[in-house]
Formats: sequence, structure tokens, C-alpha cells
Amino acid sequence: MNASKKSELITMFKEGMLIDDIATELEVSVATVRAAIKEAGLTKPKKESTGVEIQIGVDYTGNLPVPTILQKFNLTYARLYTILSNQDIPLRKQLNVVGRKASLEAAIEMYVEGIPLWQIKNETGIAQPTLHAELHTRQIPLRRPR
Repeated sequence: MNASKKSELITMFKEGMLIDDIATELEVSVATVRAAIKEAGLTKPKKESTGVEIQIGVDYTGNLPVPTILQKFNLTYARLYTILSNQDIPLRKQLNVVGRKASLEAAIEMYVEGIPLWQIKNETGIAQPTLHAELHTRQIPLRRPR
């Protein structure tokens, strides 16, 4: 591809034209367009989030459970995480490490106090297998050993 055609391609891309449309207009392959864009150090501009996408981000950062968000907005996991990425929203797994440790500590305290497993799960979000694994790691005896 000659320099003037490459310059035209870059201009079209910067003006927001779609890669497929650029390829059609310049009569080159999509791969050629992508390669020229990459060579120029450009990236695809992020599109503005729609009102629905913003609401998804709000629900996610508000700790609405992911399955609920998926059902509410009829999304797949891939689409949800793409929307979150486009809005630069960090994933909960990265954010909640400290909160998860605090919940686990609370669950262990509740277990030692004799609170039923179902109540521990409801209040802390820590399920029985996770709790028992941590109790075993800390060498805390189970209430009803097998």
C-alpha cells in the first residue's frame, strides 16, 4: 500500500469510519486496514456508553449479583465484562479481596460461636465448603466431624 493510501486510511479511521467500511472504500482487505492501524499505533476509540450500559455499571458497582444483572439485562457473561471494560470498571474479584477476607473472619467467628451454617452463609456469603476448608487450614475442629 502506498503512503498516500495509508494516510487516507488513517484519516478515515480517525474520523470514526468502521474498519470494514474503510476496507471496502479503499478496496483492500480488513487485515490490511487493521495492520496499518496497528502500525500507526492507533486503537479503536471507545464508543460512548448507552444509558442501559451505564445502568449495568451502576448495578455492578452497587454489588448487585452478576446472575441478577445477566437476567435483568438479558446479557451473556462475555457481554457484561465487555461493557464493564469499556467503562473502565474494575472487576469485583480484584476489588473485594479485603472484603472477602473480612467476611471469612466473621464466618469463622460465627462458626466457633455455634451459629448454624445456613445463617453464616446468609450473613457473610461464605458457603460451607469454603468455611470448612478454612477451618481445616487453621486446624479448628469441626462441630460434627465425620
